[in-house]
Amino acid sequence: MAYVVYVNTQTSYTKVHRSSCIEYIKRVADSTDNGYWKIGFPDINSANQFAKQTGLKTTPPCKICKP
Repeated sequence: MAYVVYVNTQTSYTKVHRSSCIEYIKRVADSTDNGYWKIGFPDINSANQFAKQTGLKTTPPCKICKP
């Protein structure tokens, strides 16, 4: 299972999703005015580590895909 992280630079938070999450699949673009998707994490631990390294608030994982 692969994971992705959404980084919202406008409101300063990150959120971990499964790469199969509908929010990720239906995204309009990898980068928007609000933030960007960081892809390619092989496991949830590496996705969480990246999210913490951004220095932004780390929110609970996505409630839709429940990684």
